[in-house]
Amino acid sequence: MKRIFTRCVYWFMVFSVFALSCQKPKKEEAVKKEKVKDGLFVSHFKNGKVKQEIPMKDGKQNGLAKEYYQDGKLAKEIEYKNGVKDGFVKQYYENGKIAFHQNYKNGKQHGKQERFKEDGNLWSVSYFVEDEPCKGLVEYTSKNEPRKKYPTIVVQPVNNLYKNGTYALNLSMSDKTRAVEFYIGDLDKNGCIDWTNVEYVLKEKSSSVATLDFQMPQGTFIMKTINIIAKVKTLQGNYYI
Repeated sequence: MKRIFTRCVYWFMVFSVFALSCQKPKKEEAVKKEKVKDGLFVSHFKNGKVKQEIPMKDGKQNGLAKEYYQDGKLAKEIEYKNGVKDGFVKQYYENGKIAFHQNYKNGKQHGKQERFKEDGNLWSVSYFVEDEPCKGLVEYTSKNEPRKKYPTIVVQPVNNLYKNGTYALNLSMSDKTRAVEFYIGDLDKNGCIDWTNVEYVLKEKSSSVATLDFQMPQGTFIMKTINIIAKVKTLQGNYYI
């Protein structure tokens, strides 16, 4: 009898991309930053109130830019350096409470990200390295308690050795979600997906199952460790790995 021994090591990290419910200022007036090369660019709503204040240097955003709601309340703060986000980005609800805080480095999300509910309580805390989400996410429930349970990776062996000489692993999530991508590979030292060392496992978009096939000629034996990474979109619109 032929046997195959396959040991799967599961890496399961979580991260959040939450769609904020706060209203953004209406785009009533296009920003034409080229009009100000050095100094403060200011745009206005039709009611005359300030819409944007953007420090400019050599024709690029430099310094702390601000955006406002039509009633004059602060909507967003963005730190720029040489035309790209570098520092922090903060977004506020119309009630004045903070909705979002993210650090940026050279135009990319880098470091801690915090998202808040409109009542001021945390929605999620996550971490990024150069736009890549990493492990360490904490999401909060409607009761403002840390979420404890997340879907897990399910591996179902399919033995077709006698039929066509293949052995397969069907990969899915415990909640049967279709909004998932599977990879074989590793996480880097920061707990992010190492995109230089991963392989995509083919899955139809309408399916919740991806299949990893192994060709097994008669008389062969395989001992292999497989790191399975799942990138999943949650019901709240967040992502985790």
